[in-house]
Amino acid sequence: MIHICYGLHDKTGRYSKFVGTSIISIFENTTADVTVHILHDNTLTPDNRDKFIYIAGRYGQQIKFYNVDQIAAKEIENFRKNMSQILTSRYTIATLYRILLPHIMEKNIGKIIYIDADTIINLDIKEIWNINLENKPLAAVSESSMGLTFDGINVYLLHANLVKYENYFNAGFLILNLNYLRENYSTIQNGYNKMCAFVNEGKHVSWDQDILNYCFSNDYIKLPTRFNKFVTHARISKSLIPAIYHYVMQSLKLDTKDIFNRLYFKYFTKTPWFNEDMFGNISAEILNMHNQHKLDLISLTKLMAGKCRAFFTESQNAEFVKNIFAVTPEEEFLITPPRAMT
Repeated sequence: MIHICYGLHDKTGRYSKFVGTSIISIFENTTADVTVHILHDNTLTPDNRDKFIYIAGRYGQQIKFYNVDQIAAKEIENFRKNMSQILTSRYTIATLYRILLPHIMEKNIGKIIYIDADTIINLDIKEIWNINLENKPLAAVSESSMGLTFDGINVYLLHANLVKYENYFNAGFLILNLNYLRENYSTIQNGYNKMCAFVNEGKHVSWDQDILNYCFSNDYIKLPTRFNKFVTHARISKSLIPAIYHYVMQSLKLDTKDIFNRLYFKYFTKTPWFNEDMFGNISAEILNMHNQHKLDLISLTKLMAGKCRAFFTESQNAEFVKNIFAVTPEEEFLITPPRAMT
């Protein structure tokens, strides 16, 4: 049995579909038996819970739910108290659930794969499950191998030389040795306490990712980059390979000509969230964008009212510029000479 885990905080009810899409991509690409463990709080709605159960049943797989607010109430209260900044950041408290896995998972589960919701598993997850963790706490992909240079990024652990640049790993995909982590849980607790101190000192902390890096960056198995491949970088190659694609930094777009967008929609369209409501939401969003563009143009027009305008453009753009700015015959309109070829 392969064990997979996701963390879920879904205040608006719209986040579950991303978890569901990632789960579908796992089930579609393996014949192995899989149990998906969802760590959630009270924001998981009955409807979304039913959709997860439906997905598992459709593929003949298993799914289990863990209400972290109930199972680990004391730890969650400490998170809210000692790392309160996370409640107003772009992250949610669910990002900290992964450090509770040794405490929450059944003792007979010795290993688990933790996956962020914004991922597509474009390979057989059995390939990763078969990786031998030896006596290491975890396996992950280092961010240096992913092409991240951290230039201008405030990563305190690196600037303070507490973690080596080449060892700093991304926590969006992890293979966790739960047996090792249970035996060394005090190490995680010490790392958590250290991060709390840094937060209180005003340092920039990447929450659970920095806790785990502080504890284990010198003693983990480095995975090939294809097991956590940022889509923003993968687009440079313009080719799909068997890999885990991480759709970070708003890299998912509506442009279906892009192979990585098409890959995501391939699995999303197989989820129960792909329904008439979804089409209505997309239509409403497009309408909102259109209306906002109209308001922006009106504001621009008002700003320029009473001023003398002159336009300079190349010949192939002339009609477009005239239409969008409603150029009048009295306004100066100059066609620039073609640019010299170099």
